Amino acid sequence: MESLEYRPDEETSVIAAKQIRAVAFLLESCTDAGNRPLEGNAARGLAEILKRSADGLAGASRKLKVA
Repeated sequence: MESLEYRPDEETSVIAAKQIRAVAFLLESCTDAGNRPLEGNAARGLAEILKRSADGLAGASRKLKVA
């Protein structure tokens, strides 16, 4: 999935968007498009990715306000 490929030279907001899309893809895939439950460990791991993505977006937003 090239659209989700990580490149370190990308802006934080682009990286965060890719992380969020990856989580959405995994949620759909792991739950058979919502037809199966998601295990607790998987849910916690995906939640951590979303939290880090949100932190990255918040940091990028602060940088824009300062500039």
